[in-house]
Amino acid sequence: MPHAARSALALSIVTGLGLAAATPAQAHLVEDLGVRRGAPAHISLSTGFNGFAGAGIKTIHVDGVQMDAFCIDPFTMALRSSPGYKFVPLKKAPEAPFTLSASEATEISDLWAMFYNPGMKENKAAGLQLAIWEIVGGDDFSVIGKDYGANLMLAALRSYSGPGAGLIALTGPGQDYVVLTPPGQGDESTPTPRPHSTPTPTPHSTPTPTPTPTSTPTPVLAKVEYPPPELEFVSVVLEREGDQTYLTTTIRNNGSVTALFNGGCRWECPPGGRAVSGGSSFAQGEMLNVTDKERSYRRAVYNICDIPLPFQVNCSMDVRSWVEGETSSQRKTVEWSQQMEITNQN
Repeated sequence: MPHAARSALALSIVTGLGLAAATPAQAHLVEDLGVRRGAPAHISLSTGFNGFAGAGIKTIHVDGVQMDAFCIDPFTMALRSSPGYKFVPLKKAPEAPFTLSASEATEISDLWAMFYNPGMKENKAAGLQLAIWEIVGGDDFSVIGKDYGANLMLAALRSYSGPGAGLIALTGPGQDYVVLTPPGQGDESTPTPRPHSTPTPTPHSTPTPTPTPTSTPTPVLAKVEYPPPELEFVSVVLEREGDQTYLTTTIRNNGSVTALFNGGCRWECPPGGRAVSGGSSFAQGEMLNVTDKERSYRRAVYNICDIPLPFQVNCSMDVRSWVEGETSSQRKTVEWSQQMEITNQN
């Protein structure tokens, strides 16, 4: 993988299907279809990236054969379709300086054997991907906030004594992947040249012309148009329970794809009280899919108005579509505004 490509992230995971054995010189076309089972994770890289990435099982096609794959290089951008991939042992990927050692390759094989299942839950799939990234990235990679059990998985490695999974890496122009080794598949990395005797040349009556080299055209990646996000506020409630006040927002997804969003509310208090204004977030990196459709988010608030009169509350969400493990460029702001009072719960 070109080192210059290291800047964005990637996501992935694995169930291997049969693939015909390839000759050592053969290159494969890999199509990345995105994360099919996983969750967003907030990660930080030494290369400067700090934000959310899709972590989980990724579906790829290798010469048209579908496989599950995990990303083994969070520092490199995933390409939707790219020729030039080869199967290599796990300890020969990804590109330096993050090439796996033999012990790190064994840890990933053991993690796979311990936790991977093609039907595993989204959060567990995300945790397994994050654990793999922790092994690959070391001090250059960190998870901020929820790690979906990645640290528990890594801790479990210390007591594991069973066999590892039979894995192989796919390395190429974009992100590198780890998959179950297809039947009959071997190492396609460039072999070390060995000394050999010089063959006796065969006489030719007519010299064989040297073919004119032709350049391989760079594939043009089609721009993917994601459906726009369609979230709405169903209700916003401020309620007091004893000495504590809570903000509860109910959000509905009316669109056709999962939405990734951040949201918060602000309020202006009536004159005469100690508080002038206040606010609280209710969502940070939350996802709402089309299956759940509707969800409520409850947060304790502390800077609330202290006069029992209606006051203005303004809420907003920054929303993006989340398709195949990637955020789309299409985003929108959804707003809600109303005069409110605090309700008391008995």
